[in-house]
Amino acid sequence: MLEEKRDWQGLAAAARETLHVLPPGCFRGLAAENLIHAGEELDLADLVITGKRERFLSDPGDTALLALIEEARRQNQRDSELEKMLEFLSALKEKEPDLLVKTLFLAGRIESAFQAAKNSRAIGWSYGSRGGGVLFAGILAVLCLESIEEATTIKRVLKR
Repeated sequence: MLEEKRDWQGLAAAARETLHVLPPGCFRGLAAENLIHAGEELDLADLVITGKRERFLSDPGDTALLALIEEARRQNQRDSELEKMLEFLSALKEKEPDLLVKTLFLAGRIESAFQAAKNSRAIGWSYGSRGGGVLFAGILAVLCLESIEEATTIKRVLKR
């Protein structure tokens, strides 16, 4: 209703209030989406990044993490947001080891990422409980960045 009336201030207020009362999950994620939308319509960067952070905290995953980090980069807050996400992932009762490895990698903590992924398979980011495949392929991609078009095997592995 608030969105239909284009009441972006009202939508932002309702989304913030909802985020404070709902537990993590998809409904809280929807409230975060509304905060993002209101922030974009109002051109308020702080609402957008808060919404993207809350979306990740509501339902941690690759897509939400990358959207948050990209927004943080645009707002020159990348390092601080990565630190917040690392604290959050480290404190989770039900650990997300693959996501932790990816976040460590994004933060430039290669040694820590290798430690977290040391028992993982060399390839196969969708298997097991470690993110070694992503780490390995990501490092290869970075090393081959200037000639990525010729690195057909790495490109094929990254598309999986």
